[in-house]
Amino acid sequence: MRINGKRKFLFSLILIFFVIGGKEIFALGETSEVIIKRLEAMDTALAQVGETETPLEVPEPEIMKDIEEEVNEAQIKEVPLEVKTPLVVGPSKVEKNMEGTIFWLVSLGLILGLGFLSWRRWRLNIEGKLKAEVAEKKKRAEIEENLHKAIEQGSRQKDREYKQFTDNLESLKSDLQKKNECLVEKENMCKTVEKALFQKERECKQLEDDFESSKSESQGKNKHLVEKENMRLAIRERLLQKEKECKQLEDDLESLKSEIQRKNELLALKEEIAKKEFEEEKLPPEKEKTPGEFEDLGGKRKSPRLSLTRDFSKTVILRVKSKDVAQSIRCFAKNISSGGLCFETKKEFKKKDLINLKLFIYGGYTPLMQIQARITWKKATKQMNCYGISFDVLEDEDKSELNHYIGTKLEEEATTEVAV
Repeated sequence: MRINGKRKFLFSLILIFFVIGGKEIFALGETSEVIIKRLEAMDTALAQVGETETPLEVPEPEIMKDIEEEVNEAQIKEVPLEVKTPLVVGPSKVEKNMEGTIFWLVSLGLILGLGFLSWRRWRLNIEGKLKAEVAEKKKRAEIEENLHKAIEQGSRQKDREYKQFTDNLESLKSDLQKKNECLVEKENMCKTVEKALFQKERECKQLEDDFESSKSESQGKNKHLVEKENMRLAIRERLLQKEKECKQLEDDLESLKSEIQRKNELLALKEEIAKKEFEEEKLPPEKEKTPGEFEDLGGKRKSPRLSLTRDFSKTVILRVKSKDVAQSIRCFAKNISSGGLCFETKKEFKKKDLINLKLFIYGGYTPLMQIQARITWKKATKQMNCYGISFDVLEDEDKSELNHYIGTKLEEEATTEVAV
């Protein structure tokens, strides 16, 4: 009966362990020695319960028959029945030790199994976390690599743009150097021409002196009067010829100076355009002629008007300032005369508004002029507004330069038309 009780206890303990699902029964703070002492105490308690539950032994049937015969023989004599205390043979010490060992081993196996299950669960959780961290690190590494590639690609693009810009700058510098060499050559030519003119003037002066001396000598010599007169006429003709040559040389010198100045302005304009190519305001091409191009306030203009282009052959650039407009406006003039001009812009101006103009003539002797003017007429189109203005305040020097520029351009147009 004691062994059966222990088996039941073991089976119930195993069922409890499986029902709990691997949870620890003993407290986490207890050590293995405390657990072994507890198991030994449970074993002794089970042994005491088995000793108290030992059954009484029943006498065999032969002994009962002998007792009945003795009772019959005595008849009256009472025979006391001796009841012997049954001797219960308890389990041996070896069996106890074996059962305790088996119980201890089973308990230890269950504890180790539960510990292994908890350790495996902890390890699986750690492995899952490590895998998630590794995957996240891989993603971060890929993102960093892509970002690094994008940065490298952008730096390469910037390097290519910088190289192209430096190449363009070098080409512009080489062009400017060539133009400077041409200008130096032309200056040397001008110096030689000036020296020749000075020499001619000295010769003319010497001839005049000779003529005066010959004239003074001829007053006392009547015989040689005719010869002296002929000599004087010859000298005069020679002087006229020399004067013509001097005038021609002066005209050549003026043309060379004007050409040199025009080249200098061209170089300055090209340099300014190269520096401010992204700041200049591009205007749409001309599409329509305005009614103010040929008539001004209902009357004919007294001064000739020059039609302008944007190919730097006949180009006039304007910078318009007004009180009603916060910023200045840059635009091209469509046509110009000594009394006014016409231009197009998207900004709105009112008729008879006073404006300040800065007028840049490409190729002129005085490239920059400051003029005060007013708006005389306005025509609105779908895309642009066309304005006609008249000059109120224009200096005499600027006006003469403007007339000279218009006259030269009109003469060039006339010569080209005749040649065609």
